[in-house]
Amino acid sequence: MPSPPRPTVAIVRARAEHILDDIDRVLELAGLTAWLRPGEPAVLVAAVDSPFPFPAANSTPWQLEGAIRGLHGRGAQPVRCPDEHPVLRAYAIERGAEGAPVLLPTLKCDAATTLNGATRLAAGRRRTFTLMDGTTAGDGPGPRALRPVVKNVFLASSDPVALDAIAATLMGFEPETIAHLRAAADAGLGVVRIADIDIVGDAALTAQRWGFTIGGRVVDRVRERAGGGGLGDLLARGTLAYRDLRWPLRDRAVFDHWRDATPWGHLFDRYDSLGALAATPAGS
Repeated sequence: MPSPPRPTVAIVRARAEHILDDIDRVLELAGLTAWLRPGEPAVLVAAVDSPFPFPAANSTPWQLEGAIRGLHGRGAQPVRCPDEHPVLRAYAIERGAEGAPVLLPTLKCDAATTLNGATRLAAGRRRTFTLMDGTTAGDGPGPRALRPVVKNVFLASSDPVALDAIAATLMGFEPETIAHLRAAADAGLGVVRIADIDIVGDAALTAQRWGFTIGGRVVDRVRERAGGGGLGDLLARGTLAYRDLRWPLRDRAVFDHWRDATPWGHLFDRYDSLGALAATPAGS
C-alpha cells in the first residue's frame, strides 16, 4: 500500500505594505487551488477570542480580505461566513456555515493548551484549509492575557495539525508534547512530527525559536479541566469579567502602543479609517 502524501506547510515573510500579495503567495504555495473542489462552498471560520481589538487575539482584517480575494481569484463560489465582519460587507459573501471550512487562526499561546491555533478551530473537521496570521503573534498566558510580539509571518496548509506543529516549533515548544495536537494526530486528523512535514516558501524562517512561554493564568488551566457546569461555568464567568476589566486598566494601553508604533498597527488604522476595508474589491 502506498504511503499517504506528506503534508505541506507554507510560510512566508509578510510586510504590511504588500500584505495582500504576501497572503496570495502563501495560499498558492500551500495548494489552495488543488484543495478547492468545483461547486463546493468555502466557509470562513474566524478566530475571535476577544471583543476588543487586542493584537493577536482575533483574525485580522487583512487576513479576512486576503482569504476572500484568494478564494474568489481561484474560482471558489460561493464564499460563506457564519459571522458578521466589516470586511465582508464589500464582498459578495453569503451568510451560512455549510461548506469546506477555511480556518483563520492567529499564532498565539494558550494557558490551558499551550497553543491556540488551527487544530482547535477545526474542531475535529477532517477537510479544512488554514491561513494563519503571525504578523503579530501572542506570547504569554493567552488567549486573553497575551503579550503581542511582531513576527511578520503568515502560514497556510490543508493539514491543521501540521501547521500548528510548525507554529509551535516557532514559538519554542515541542509539538509532540502538546496534548491536543498529539490526540488530533492519533485520530488521523493530521501530522504532528516535524520530520514528516514538507515546508515550502521562506522555509529558513522555521529555524527561528521565539522563546514564548505561557506562564501564570492557572485559572485557565483549571477551567479547561473543569469543563461545563458548576465550577467550570463559575470560572468561565470570572475569566470573562477579568478580560473586561483588563481592557481599560492595561490592554487598551498595549493596543494603543501597538497601533502607534508598529506597521501592523498602522495597517489596522488604515482598515479602520476605510470602514475596515483597505481596497476596493475587484469588479466593483
